[in-house]
Amino acid sequence: MKEQNYDVCIIGSGPAGLASLSAVREPYSLDNVDGTQINRRNHSFKVHKRLKVCVVDVNDSWLHSWKKNFETLDIEFLRSPALAHPDNFDQNALLAYAVANNRTDELLDTVNAKNEKLFAPMNLWNLPSTRLFLDFCENLADSLDHDYIQGHISGITMKSPDTLRHPFRVELENGRRFLTAKAVILATGPNGRSTVPPGFQSIPRDSARLLSWTQLNRVLPDSNRILVVGGGLTAVQVALKLIKLGKTCILCSRRPLVEKHFDIGLEWFELRTAAKRISDFYYQDIADRLTALKKARGGGSVPPLYMREVEKAECSGKLRRIVGEARHDIRPEQNGLLNIAVTTRENVEIDSFCVHQIVLACGIEPDCRQNPVVKSVLDTWPIPIQGGLPLVTDDLRWKAKLPLYVVGSLGALNTGPDAGNLMGIRRAAQLVSDSLECRCCLREKAQVNPFEALLLGDSTDDDDSTDEDNSSDEDD
Repeated sequence: MKEQNYDVCIIGSGPAGLASLSAVREPYSLDNVDGTQINRRNHSFKVHKRLKVCVVDVNDSWLHSWKKNFETLDIEFLRSPALAHPDNFDQNALLAYAVANNRTDELLDTVNAKNEKLFAPMNLWNLPSTRLFLDFCENLADSLDHDYIQGHISGITMKSPDTLRHPFRVELENGRRFLTAKAVILATGPNGRSTVPPGFQSIPRDSARLLSWTQLNRVLPDSNRILVVGGGLTAVQVALKLIKLGKTCILCSRRPLVEKHFDIGLEWFELRTAAKRISDFYYQDIADRLTALKKARGGGSVPPLYMREVEKAECSGKLRRIVGEARHDIRPEQNGLLNIAVTTRENVEIDSFCVHQIVLACGIEPDCRQNPVVKSVLDTWPIPIQGGLPLVTDDLRWKAKLPLYVVGSLGALNTGPDAGNLMGIRRAAQLVSDSLECRCCLREKAQVNPFEALLLGDSTDDDDSTDEDNSSDEDD
C-alpha cells in the first residue's frame, strides 16, 4: 500500500492534539506578538500553508473521550475558565465565539470571577458550558487544514534516530496502513493505572461489585446503596450522578473535601505570577519537580459550585460523607451486600455499613508505559522514566535531535503541574511549534532549522513558487 507523506503527524485528537494542530497551523499568537512581527508573518503565509499535517486517533472524531466523560457524569460546565482553550491564535477566541453566536448565557459567572487579584477581563474567568466548549473546538478543528485519520497505531520507527533526513514511519492496523512524517507530536492524554486502594484489592476487578467511575453503565438497577471512594471532583460528580439515578450514596475520602475553584493554585493561571511559578519549577531537580507536581494539586479538590450541590444532597439524606480509610470487610455477607469498614490512619475502626456496589474515583497512578504507543516509542528510543513520566528535553522533544515531541500530561516533568490542563496544553503546544520553527519568521532575522529546510526542499512540485517564498528573512 502506498504510504501517505506528511510534514507533521499529531497522535491524539483530544485538547492536546487540537492545541498542537492550532500551534502548528496558526501563523502566530495574538497575545505573544507585536505589530512588526505580524507584518513579517503576513509575508510568509504561502510557505506556511505548505505544511501538510495529519491527526491520528483510534476514535472517529475530535474530543471523543471528553464527550464521553461529559455524558457519563452529566457535566454541564467546565472547571477551567473561558481563557483556557486549545486555540493558539487568540486567548479571547472562546469568549469571541460565544459572543458571535449569541451564547454568552452559557458562560457561568463564578465568585472567582470577582476576585480583584485576577489580571484579565472578568468574563474570561467565567466557566463555559460543555456544549459551548465542544462546539467551539469542533469549529476550531474545521478551520484548520489537516487530514483526520482514524486508526490504531501499531508502532513508530525511523531508519536513523539521529537525523531528520529519514522521516518517521507510522504503522497503523498492524501493518495494513503506513504514513510518514518529518515530525511527530504525541498528544495522548493521561497515561497510567487506575488507583485501587489496598482495602479493595481483594475484590476481583472483573466483578460487577467493584467498578471504576468510567463503568457507571454497569451499576445495577437494584443497587440502591453505593459507596463512592475518592476525595476529588470526579468522586463528587459520580456521587451526584448516582443520586440523580435514584441511588443513595456514601462518599468516603481519606481527608475532608477541599473547596477550591481550580485543581491547581490560581498563581499558575494568573499572568503576573505564572511565569515565575513555571521558572521556579523548571530550575528544580527532577525529584523536587515530582514533589511539586503532587503538592500543586494537593490530592484533589472540589469547586464551590459542586460543594453546594453536595451540601444539598446531604440535607436531603441521599448522600452521606465519611472521612477515613475504607476497606472491604471479609466478614460473612448478608443478602448479597458488601461489608465495609472505615478506619483512621491508625487503623481504629470508626464506622461500618453495607452496600450493593462500590465505585472507585481515586485518580490514576502515572505510568506512561500503559499506553501502547508510548511503550513502542520507549522500546525504540529508551529514555529515563521518573514517577511514571518520561524525562523529555527542555523543548519537549522525546530526546535531543529527535523531532518527536510530547504535549499534555506526558510532558509534566518539564511543563509543570498544569501540563494536562488546557492552559498548560496551550503553552506546551506553542513551545513545540517554536522548536519546529513554525514561527521563526517572527524574528527580526529568521532562522531556518533542518526541519524547515526539509519541508521547503520537498516543495519542488509547486509551479507557483516565488522569490518571496524563498526569502531568508520571510520564510516560515
